[in-house]
Amino acid sequence: QTETVEAEVNGGERPKKKKGRIAWVALLVNIAILVVLLLAGTLLIQPQTTGMLIGAAVYFVLSTVLKTIFLRYQRKGMKLAQARKFVEAEAEFEKSFEYFKAHPAIDKYRAVTMLDYSSFCYGEIALVNAGACCTMRGDYDGARDWYRKAIEEFPDGVSGAEALEKLENRVKQEEAAKADAVPV
Repeated sequence: QTETVEAEVNGGERPKKKKGRIAWVALLVNIAILVVLLLAGTLLIQPQTTGMLIGAAVYFVLSTVLKTIFLRYQRKGMKLAQARKFVEAEAEFEKSFEYFKAHPAIDKYRAVTMLDYSSFCYGEIALVNAGACCTMRGDYDGARDWYRKAIEEFPDGVSGAEALEKLENRVKQEEAAKADAVPV
């Protein structure tokens, strides 16, 4: 769920991996939760192998259910963007941002609330994805607004600044191509 709209729409091309995309403390929290569930399953259910399998299954079902609940607008926005319905997708990403803004603990403690160990903040992702929807339909001013909002709301995040820089480079390239194409 941490992919951007542009990556999804552009044939699944993913951005280059960068250091720091896994929150290692959150990963350790998730491993601890999994271990507790495995131990509980082993202690409560016989034979022990069955208990471990049930403990693992509980972890993965819980993770899926929590992400389905908390990321519903994000997921709907991604599906709409994949269908190239960028206006509708933008609205879903805005709902996602507003949801996480109203419930900041869900995003801040996502290692526990969603069993998620990524370092991405879902509120920031929602804003960047809304901007990407504007970019994909050629509304560069709208995209700039979303990216600037991401930078303002999440000053420690990098996705908004990266997206804005990418957009400005794209605009410069398009302007240069237009200038080259105009006969003198």
